Amino acid sequence: MSETTAVPTQVKWTIDKAHSEVSFKVKHLMITNVKGIFRDFDASIYTTDEDFLTAEIDFWIDASSVFTADEARDNHLRSADFFDAEHHKQIHFTGNTFEKVDNDGSYTIYGDLTIKGIKHQVKLRCGVRRRHEGSLGQPQGRHSRSTATSTARTGASTGTRPWKRAACS
Repeated sequence: MSETTAVPTQVKWTIDKAHSEVSFKVKHLMITNVKGIFRDFDASIYTTDEDFLTAEIDFWIDASSVFTADEARDNHLRSADFFDAEHHKQIHFTGNTFEKVDNDGSYTIYGDLTIKGIKHQVKLRCGVRRRHEGSLGQPQGRHSRSTATSTARTGASTGTRPWKRAACS
């Protein structure tokens, strides 16, 4: 009699850009908040089976894709004062440690956020909600669909300006 062992499967997750955004909110002059988005981003996300505790996340944002609905401000954010998008094309996050917070799909992700070539260790709160294909009228399949939201409060800096809050969803 031979013994068989289950071989873990590596699952690749993709971002549904039509239903995703990377947004931020920062305090401006201690009076008001400035909100914005990054229009161009992508990631390489792999898990063993569907266990996000095993996730390998490599996430990048095109720094020049910043949009706040104010062209002058957007150009200033792309300048050397902030993102220096000409010399630092990407804002980059690599997740390296994951903790399950609750059975409701809440996780804490620890990783490195690199802005303008400066690496900062950050902690993200993340929620993952899953549904298997076959629900909501989708054809039956072996893959799951998940939605994830995460929020980071960082002391990260772009060099001359501190980042107070960044949010991704």
